Amino acid sequence: SSSTGRLVVREGPKILTLKKKYRNILKSSYDDGLICQIDLVSLEPRIALRIFNKKDERDIYSQVSKKIFKNVGDREKAKVATISCLYGMSVRSLRSQLPDEDAPRVLREIKELFGIQALKNRLIKQSEKEGFITNLYGRKIRSSGAVVNNYIQSTGVDVSLECFKNFCKNLSDADVDFRALFVVHDALIIDIKKSDLNVIKYIVDSGLISSGFNDPFPAKIEIGF
Repeated sequence: SSSTGRLVVREGPKILTLKKKYRNILKSSYDDGLICQIDLVSLEPRIALRIFNKKDERDIYSQVSKKIFKNVGDREKAKVATISCLYGMSVRSLRSQLPDEDAPRVLREIKELFGIQALKNRLIKQSEKEGFITNLYGRKIRSSGAVVNNYIQSTGVDVSLECFKNFCKNLSDADVDFRALFVVHDALIIDIKKSDLNVIKYIVDSGLISSGFNDPFPAKIEIGF
């Protein structure tokens, strides 16, 4: 029901809005099992860089920090600024988040790094011509505003679903016994046997594959949810 294809819960457990303090209600169905979360790392900013044909590092925010703030130690500032830019935050709002920085410069340079204006121009032209925009996989998005945010979020939906589909296939091919429980946006919650953890870590560390991009998407595994 969302314009970008982002998942919602129509029936069943309200997993998408489950408060963190209640996440331990999920228990493994195996005698010696684990609930694990497979996360795609910094998915949406990574997609933005790749669409603009820019090389992405595993730690996107450290990469931005080196480029914009000239200091790896400013990773948190880079994260705030990057997310602000991708989601259309104004200079005034960014200034309130980063009062010690030159907000107009930061916003301008991040937009240049991620090719935001070029993407926005292309999407506006498509919207004016066709009445909708399409994400990288051809999914139609009928939304009049925030075209860049909608495009990146919608592309992220399809990247996630395809990455998780291929990941589950890789587990099956490796004879790993598992149960895929939930997709929570850019994370997959799975139930596994503890004895298979190292095999699963190896597959995760190799990156997850989506057909729209040449390079695997970095992922991480966390025990528990």
